[in-house]
Amino acid sequence: MHDCFICDCDELIIQGERHPMPDRFHNCEYIAARNKLIPQAVKIANEQVSIISADQDDGASLGNWTRAFASAMDDLSKPLLNGKDATRSR
Repeated sequence: MHDCFICDCDELIIQGERHPMPDRFHNCEYIAARNKLIPQAVKIANEQVSIISADQDDGASLGNWTRAFASAMDDLSKPLLNGKDATRSR
């Protein structure tokens, strides 16, 4: 059980309304650490994929960028799941 019912995690804002923390599978410290990795994952995805206008490629480059971003987040956040500081891993 969590010490607090409402936390400050952005993931719990749904359609503009803050929702209570779930009883399981929520870790505010992990989320805060993971969110710090987003700018680095954006940079990696931007280096791997150039997005062009959707009317030129039917959104394929956007899909490729999203996959590159998700893959970078997975790689960067692995140390967090092992109890290590992922911000120092790359």
